[in-house]
Amino acid sequence: MKQILGRSLAMGLAMGALLPVSADAQTLFSDLGSSGTYTPYATGGGRIVTGGGNPSYPYANVPAYAFSPATSGIVTEIDLGLSYVSGTNGITVTLWTAVPWSIYVGSSFGTIQPGIQLGSWTVTVIPSYTENSSTALTSIKGISGIELTAGNQYFIQLTPADATSYVVWNGNSLSENTTLWQCGASFPTIAACNQYISYASTESGALDVLGTAASVGAEIVQASVAGGAVLVNTSSGKITFCPGQVNGNNGAPRGICTAIGEISTAELSGNVQINAGTLAYDTVFVTNTKTGVFVQCGVLTNGSNGRPFGGCTTHQAP
Repeated sequence: MKQILGRSLAMGLAMGALLPVSADAQTLFSDLGSSGTYTPYATGGGRIVTGGGNPSYPYANVPAYAFSPATSGIVTEIDLGLSYVSGTNGITVTLWTAVPWSIYVGSSFGTIQPGIQLGSWTVTVIPSYTENSSTALTSIKGISGIELTAGNQYFIQLTPADATSYVVWNGNSLSENTTLWQCGASFPTIAACNQYISYASTESGALDVLGTAASVGAEIVQASVAGGAVLVNTSSGKITFCPGQVNGNNGAPRGICTAIGEISTAELSGNVQINAGTLAYDTVFVTNTKTGVFVQCGVLTNGSNGRPFGGCTTHQAP
């Protein structure tokens, strides 16, 4: 099999059923072809998703592409134009907000990177690779609690199931500007990559977004804590930790923002309080001051690669 070189993406985010469109669904963003088609690798390129342990491509690749919805809405389905090549059949799909990135300047570099993780899903069945496939979509259904705002930038990122996974993220032939975020060099494993880079791309991905009407009142509450910042999405209740470490060689941020837990969204908007623990610098409390529900979260950073990790437990104030 010829080597599959990465150039662009094929994905569909849907809010409601993709094809056919339900009566209450609306198109938020779309660059798929007619009837949800995309351009297969053999005729237009694609981006590989690999873990570094497959002999056909012994390097890790975890790409993320940016998109901007034209209409606001609530995500209920994500559809991607994927093809399974070899190794373990599976990937993890994550949806992110976008935040500024300006480490390098120039026409070949992008200006944004993934920021807050909004959701994560595991896919274990991907259609097998064929040169002429242009309609098979891998779907994630039953999504709730994630709102996208018109005009804002977001990222979809794909991570291989394990080191042996070799999957193609099919592309399309439309020449629309977008941003690619991936490891800045050829590394043998995902863990070895300690420097991700934002690239400007003139080949957009195949993306279709349908949805229901957007909710009102969603907000992000942020507070600085030891080692970084904690953010709470009052619409979804998700709690995210962003580390504050930088690479001493080039000043680039180390690690990425990671979802560590969630709090009930009942009466959460306008009532979030974030406090760092007084006994342990790596503990944070997120409290709903209206209901008395609070979560205790550990916020830690891996010293070797700068990547955050942690978890939360829920309590009720007496």
